[in-house]
Amino acid sequence: MTAPNRFQGLVLASAFLSLFALDAQAQKYKATVIKITDGDTLKIIPDNAQPGDKPVDIRMLGYDTPELHLFAKVNGKSRKFVQKYGPESTDAMVALLHAKPAVLHGTRLVKNAEDVTTGKPIRVEVETAGLDQHDRTLGTVYFTKADGKVVDVNLEIVKLGWAHPYIYCAHGACPPDFLKLSKAEEFSKACKEARQKHLGIFNAQDPIKETASEFRRVSAQRQPYQYIGVLETKTVYPPGADADRDASGEYKLDPCSVIRFDTEELAYDLGFRKP
Repeated sequence: MTAPNRFQGLVLASAFLSLFALDAQAQKYKATVIKITDGDTLKIIPDNAQPGDKPVDIRMLGYDTPELHLFAKVNGKSRKFVQKYGPESTDAMVALLHAKPAVLHGTRLVKNAEDVTTGKPIRVEVETAGLDQHDRTLGTVYFTKADGKVVDVNLEIVKLGWAHPYIYCAHGACPPDFLKLSKAEEFSKACKEARQKHLGIFNAQDPIKETASEFRRVSAQRQPYQYIGVLETKTVYPPGADADRDASGEYKLDPCSVIRFDTEELAYDLGFRKP
């Protein structure tokens, strides 16, 4: 199972997290999945792990699924929040990796998760891109199906309609070819096509009303801080613009097209301008 190394020298901050540390180079290795934490996080054991090494938490790049277990302090007290479609997006990851449903929402697994079709451990290839502030490894996961087809799991979850793109241009991790390296257009296209087909969180009967990013911010009562770019128009807006709604309650800026920046200057460096 071989995947192209797209992330050489690239690190993206993922979800609501800021970048904590950078690897000198992106790494690529094979691993065994031992836990599916939620729709965008896995726990793995790399093949090159040494005795005593702890499992590695992989926060998958490029997308954001609804929150399954968000812990945030509100008025000084820790609370747990579960977003609509958090469990279902986790189910989608379970199905995509052919995992036994028993691993879903598990607390701590005491043995390797198994491929329900073969009874064997779930094998993946991981392409890493540094760490976030919680010491989770940022990366892309590739899974080989029974027919030999290699699936980019990060992109596939978006194609299936269970996530919005989450592309974040952070200080020290935003080279001139950032949009290409981050596969921004691919994630945006996948999101729009899933929405058009009413898949997953975009189902026609009961579509999701808020992105995971807004859900986290509102639940934790945090102020917005990221500048918001729109991929198609190359325009950049102030923090919080991604949550602005029109009279019908729809987002003014398409969540499938949003790019996030630490500062307005980073957006300008990539050719974005004020509307």
